[in-house]
Amino acid sequence: MMKKLLFILSFLVLLAMGQSVFASSSYPDHLGGDPNYILVDGHQGIGYYLDKSSIYLEKDDPQLAILQFNVCTVNNAIKGATEIGHVMTTRMFYDRVQCAMFTYNENTNKWNYINPTAPRAAVRGYMDGAEMAYYITFGKKFYGSRLWAIPGINPPKYLPFHSDEFYARA
Repeated sequence: MMKKLLFILSFLVLLAMGQSVFASSSYPDHLGGDPNYILVDGHQGIGYYLDKSSIYLEKDDPQLAILQFNVCTVNNAIKGATEIGHVMTTRMFYDRVQCAMFTYNENTNKWNYINPTAPRAAVRGYMDGAEMAYYITFGKKFYGSRLWAIPGINPPKYLPFHSDEFYARA
């Protein structure tokens, strides 16, 4: 019973540390060696790359920032493929006072909160792209500027949003 509990706890810790831990060891940091395309996530062979040249600063004031950027998906990136399969254009609102990120939904004309401790599948592609775009634009971490509690663990264990290796790709 204790071994099973320890295994589950270890698995949750690894999951909470973010996909970048796994992605960095298996996926190329830059698509085709081009430093303009930065790995921000990787899952089931698909690489998610922020197109650094697409970052557009729409608004910047002490309380908020709005950025727009593209994240490209590459099937079989884990095997060295470089053909871009899909491009996701994302518009993000960063509330600097509350340390909260929001993505814009064009269908509803609303900003939707991005929970940094949400399951990876719910935020895949755009949350990590948003973190990297903010870091590139302002030279500072956003969600990465603080520690986050791992859901479901008592007493709480706090980990950084991303490793320093994630930000070093910029």
